[in-house]
Amino acid sequence: MGSTAGQLRQILERELVVHRELLRLARSRHLLLKQGRFDEAADLAVLEAAYIVTLRDLESRRRQLRHKTSTKVPDVATFTRQIATLVRGLGAVERANRTLWSERVLVPALAAIASASTSRAQARLN
Repeated sequence: MGSTAGQLRQILERELVVHRELLRLARSRHLLLKQGRFDEAADLAVLEAAYIVTLRDLESRRRQLRHKTSTKVPDVATFTRQIATLVRGLGAVERANRTLWSERVLVPALAAIASASTSRAQARLN
């Protein structure tokens, strides 16, 4: 395997690791949201952002490498399938996280705001 193919393989391996870590963090955040530990869940979201930046950098390097050469890596299809599976899982967990966030944080906060607004409006009328 040539130098370029080796570099491409390393990038794909690293991307796979980052996707696995993102899925692990999203699942952890889901558990924290279910337990009502919202501050800790928010901290994990910040950590996830750092992984996303790393992932974007890896994807950019991979695209540049592929544009410079036509080198084929035999395992690209395998990496692609593994990454696609992780991305689908990550999407499912993120949808569940948004639902939990909405049910446990957003709806109660909006209800409290509406209640406070109604109380102030009633006070102004009296």
